[in-house]
Amino acid sequence: MTPSVQRAQEALVEESGRRGNVWISCRPEAAQIVLDGVLQGTCGDLAAAGRGLTVKGQSLHRLEVRLAGHQTYVTYIAPGGARATLSVQLVPFEEKAP
Repeated sequence: MTPSVQRAQEALVEESGRRGNVWISCRPEAAQIVLDGVLQGTCGDLAAAGRGLTVKGQSLHRLEVRLAGHQTYVTYIAPGGARATLSVQLVPFEEKAP
């Protein structure tokens, strides 16, 4: 198990830490959402389930939105007991002319 996966799992099971909810809206909907190295699903999965991510713990968490052929979006979030909404539009890589 990698250190980032272990940190993510510890943060998810920690009951005494602060929590924050992050609602993510992104395009394309097939983009993957990764929290601390752990795949959480696609943007479409979270939208269809009507849920966001619950983030626990005292430290910063790395959030990625990624899809093949597009630039990866990376940000860091800290739980503060608040709700946040994140809107992401992934930018496709430019195709090079032959």
